[in-house]
Amino acid sequence: LGSLLERLGDEDMWYGLMRRRAVFPETVLALSYAQAGQWPTAQASMEATLQKARNGVIGYLSSEYALWERNWYQSAKALQQWDFVGEVAKIDNDAELQLEALWHSADWSAVETQGTAVGLLKLGVGGSNNRVDVRKKCVEGLLLLEQLRDSPDKLPRFHSVIEEAMAMGMKEWWMLPTRPAGCHAHVLESFQSIVELQEAQLVFANLSIHQHPSHSRQPFLQELKGLLGTWRDRLPNQHDRLSVWSDVLAWRQHVYS
Repeated sequence: LGSLLERLGDEDMWYGLMRRRAVFPETVLALSYAQAGQWPTAQASMEATLQKARNGVIGYLSSEYALWERNWYQSAKALQQWDFVGEVAKIDNDAELQLEALWHSADWSAVETQGTAVGLLKLGVGGSNNRVDVRKKCVEGLLLLEQLRDSPDKLPRFHSVIEEAMAMGMKEWWMLPTRPAGCHAHVLESFQSIVELQEAQLVFANLSIHQHPSHSRQPFLQELKGLLGTWRDRLPNQHDRLSVWSDVLAWRQHVYS
């Protein structure tokens, strides 16, 4: 039931269920802080609980420990502590979290970052979560976008990755219930990343053409101005979670740089 509620994006029901299942009062307290969006307090509470468990002050339950770790990750993500997330994920050998941390904090024009991302993509092949798979396809598309400047022959592969990501997103959308829920927003966020990936490829292609002296730059500059204006207007809502803003702005920072 907890996994189902999480996939549906029903956070309040999920937190309520986890509080009912919790054994220790420290877990209930930390979950309550997280549900209220008090992430610094939630993270501090979760770290104190983990320390108590390590010191033997409270008992050890594998299910409870997994919940503590999960909520520590959520707090760190909400607080944009991607360096910490990446380090802990590396210790836990969690390729998906490492890739997510890399997406937010790394310089994707660097060869070292690209090599690390390729290795993590190989480690994460074969996942069952469509949402995670769409993110992996977007990362693969970003890698190909970086390589297109030197290897134009990879353009068909880039378009293939975009089509695969779109198909995965559509598959997840049709698996969702007809009643709107938080899970629908997650899929729409994925679609925005895919669309902007396509638009970035067009910008890069036109930029390489119009850098030639025989081409006028005026039409390209007008087109670029229109696209950037669209990106400026295509921002998350003010009531959206900070993680949504982080995803969108991190992606655009990669394109700008």
